[in-house]
Amino acid sequence: MGKLFKHIYRFKLHFVFLVIFLNNPESCVIARIGNNYEIRKETVMIPMRDGIKLSTDIFFPDGLNEKKPVILMRTPINKTGMGYITYYFASQGYVVAVQDVRGRFSSEGTWEPFINEGEDGYDAIEWLAKQEWSNGKVGMMGGSYMAHVQFLAAIQNPPHLTTIIPHNLPADTFKNSPFENGIFLLAPELWWMNIMESGLDVNNPVVLRESQKVKDDSNLFHLPVKDIDLLIAGIKVPYFENWMEHNSNDNYWERASYQSKIKSLKIPVLLQTGWYDTHSVGSTLAWEELSKSGNKESRLIIGPWNHANTLTPYPSVNKVGKEAAFDFLSLYKNWFDYWLKGIDNKINIDPKAKLYVMNDFRWISSENYPLSQTKYRRLYFDSKAGANSLKGDGRLIWNTATDNKPYDSYIYNPGDPTPAFIYRNSQGRIKSDAITSVRNDILVYESDRLDSAITIAGPVSVKLFASSDCVDTDWFVYLYAINEENKYLPVTHGCIRARFRNDLSSAIPLRKNKVYEYEINLWHTCIKLGKDWKIRIEISSADFPQYSRNLNTGGNNETGTEFRSATQKIFHSTRYQSYVLLPFINN
Repeated sequence: MGKLFKHIYRFKLHFVFLVIFLNNPESCVIARIGNNYEIRKETVMIPMRDGIKLSTDIFFPDGLNEKKPVILMRTPINKTGMGYITYYFASQGYVVAVQDVRGRFSSEGTWEPFINEGEDGYDAIEWLAKQEWSNGKVGMMGGSYMAHVQFLAAIQNPPHLTTIIPHNLPADTFKNSPFENGIFLLAPELWWMNIMESGLDVNNPVVLRESQKVKDDSNLFHLPVKDIDLLIAGIKVPYFENWMEHNSNDNYWERASYQSKIKSLKIPVLLQTGWYDTHSVGSTLAWEELSKSGNKESRLIIGPWNHANTLTPYPSVNKVGKEAAFDFLSLYKNWFDYWLKGIDNKINIDPKAKLYVMNDFRWISSENYPLSQTKYRRLYFDSKAGANSLKGDGRLIWNTATDNKPYDSYIYNPGDPTPAFIYRNSQGRIKSDAITSVRNDILVYESDRLDSAITIAGPVSVKLFASSDCVDTDWFVYLYAINEENKYLPVTHGCIRARFRNDLSSAIPLRKNKVYEYEINLWHTCIKLGKDWKIRIEISSADFPQYSRNLNTGGNNETGTEFRSATQKIFHSTRYQSYVLLPFINN
C-alpha cells in the first residue's frame, strides 16, 4: 500500500468525509460518513460502441451486500467537481456513476458538444445496468448540459433507463442554445466556449466571475464572428467552426435534437427549472411534448430561481418568504426512491405541476399546465407620434386602435447595434433610461397603470406584423413590468430570425417591404402585478452582444463581414393588429 493521505471535508449537508487515497487515488477512494458508513470510489473506463472509453467515477454504498440501483451523471465540466452530491446519494443506498463525456478531461475521444451524447449515454446506461452490483435500474440526473444529454440518451430507448431528472433543461440547440430561434447567442456561448477550452476551474466562483469579462470584450464586435474564438480563447476551436458553418437547423443539429422525439417517451421525467432560468423554455417545451404523449408520470416544478437554482436580484423575487424555500436534494431523492427502489413514498400522487407565483408568496399546484382556468387577453400596440425610444408615445392598450399611426418605423444599423436589454438593465435604472432615451432603434410601448392587481401565469407570446426593406433581419421583444416604486421587473423575452419565421429548417428570404405575420414565443412566467403597476414592451432588431448581429444580407451572419442597414416597420393598424398575448388567472 502506498502512502496514505487524509483529508477532512465539510459540506453543506453537514457531513464529514474522511477520504483515504489508496495506491492510485484516481482508481480507488474510500470515504467515511460519520463513524460507521463507508463509501468506496473506483474509476473505470467504460467502452463505447466505437471503442472509445469514457472515464467514470463509481461510488459504492456501504457493504454492497445486494444489488443496487444506479444514478448516472454525465458532465463536460470534470467529474471530480461534483462534490458532496455523489456521496449523498451513495449514502442513501445508490451506486452513483459520474462520467466525463467524450473528449473531456479523463475520457478518450474528441469533444464535439451534443453530437455524440445520445449513443454514448445509451452505452453507458447499458454497461452500468449489466454489472454484478446493479439491480438493472438506472436513473439519470443533472442540470443544463447534463440535462440535455439525458434526453438525448432517453430518446435512444435504452432498455434499463428507468427515470430521469433533467433540471434547468435547455431546449434544442437551434431553439435555445447555442442558437435561439436561429440567432447565435454570442456572449453567452463564447463565455461557455472559453470556459470549456481554457481548462478554468468551473467550481471556483472567483474564476467564473473573472471569465465574465468576455461579455464586455470589444472582440465581440469583430467580423466575421467565426474568428472570435481565436481572439478570445487564443485557438481555433473545431466545434465552434462547425457551429458557424451550420447556420440553419440542418442534419448537423439533428443529432443534438430531442424535442420532436420525446412524444413516445414513457419513462417518468421530473422537470424542474426557474422563471429566470436562461434555459427555462427547454423545460416548458419538453413538458408540452410529454403531455402530448400521454405520459402520466412526469412532473413540472418552476420556482423563483435562475439557472443556478438561486434567487435573482430582481424586485419580482425579492419579495419571497419561507414558502419559496425548496429542498432540491430531498425532492430528487424521493423521486429516485420511488422509481428506482420501489419505496411507496406517495410522490406519484403529487400534483403534476407546481408553480411559484412571484410577488404573491404562494405556490400553485395543478394537474394541468398551462392551468385549465387560464384566460388569455390581448394588449395591443399603439402610438400617435411614434414609439421610438423612451421619449416616444408608444402605448399598450386593451382595445384595438383605429385612428392612430398605422406603424412605427426605425433604422437598424448592424454597425451600431442596439445594446442588449440585459446589459442596459444591469447598469441601473438611470443609466438604462439614458441609453434607451437616445436609441430610436428601440420601440417602447407602455400600458396605463393597472386599476387592480392581476396575475399572469403561463405562456406569453407576441403577434407581430412587421416589414423590412432587407431580405433578412431579426426581431427581439422584451416584456417587463414597472412596479409602484417605479422599479423595472424583467419578466420574459423572445426573439426570431425572420428567414426562419415558418420553420427553423427552412430559410425563406423576405420580400422587400412586404408585411409578414410573426408568432414570437416569449417563454413563460408566473407573477402577480400589483395595482398601479405598468406593463412595458420593447422591440428592436438587435440585442448586442447577448446575441450575434443580423447583417441583413441574407447570407451567413457568422461568416460574413458585409452588412447593410434595414428600415423596419412594426404595424398596429386595423388591418395589421400587433399585440402581446397574456395568460391571466384569478388572483
